[in-house]
Amino acid sequence: LQLDQNEISGTISTNIGVFQNLRRFSVDDAQLGGTMPTEIGLLTRLEELSLGYNAISGTLPTEIGDCEALQELTLNHNKIDGTIPPEIGKLKSLNMLTIFRNKLAGTLPTEIGLLANLSEIRAHRTDLETTIPSEIGNLANLKVFSWYRGRLMGSIPTEIGNCKSLQYFRVNSNRLVGPIPSEMGGLGNLQNLMIGWNMLTSTIPTEIGQ
Repeated sequence: LQLDQNEISGTISTNIGVFQNLRRFSVDDAQLGGTMPTEIGLLTRLEELSLGYNAISGTLPTEIGDCEALQELTLNHNKIDGTIPPEIGKLKSLNMLTIFRNKLAGTLPTEIGLLANLSEIRAHRTDLETTIPSEIGNLANLKVFSWYRGRLMGSIPTEIGNCKSLQYFRVNSNRLVGPIPSEMGGLGNLQNLMIGWNMLTSTIPTEIGQ
């Protein structure tokens, strides 16, 4: 079901759970409001949920974790608040998580490290006041980590060196402290490293130039 770029107002009906064979639900750049119903969790075959550029508010329901086939979750440019539920760690097929420009708060749950297929995290310009969990090192397929102009704090975990597929790491304009991990020198696929406007200390590790 694709309804992108239409003037579709109203809310997502609780009857959405009836369509249990639905594989794609995409209503980007419309005029949807209201909250995301808990019945979304009944869509166990859903592979893509894309609701960017709307006015959806409320919290991300914990039932999202029941969408076990979900590969792409795109919710950017909405008014979603609350926290990211730890149930997101149940989405073992997820490869793209796009949640930037929302009102999300709290922390990035450590369960994010359970998403072995995750290749992109885009969470810039949110109110999430969080560290980068060390569990990020479990994401061997991660290619993009975009979290600039946010409220990231703490240090860049040394486990980031385990993300051998990483190509784009952008965390500029946050509150990160401490040294740049020398382990980043082992990221042979890294093409873009943007870490300015933080409070990082020490020197640039020589390993990064090797």
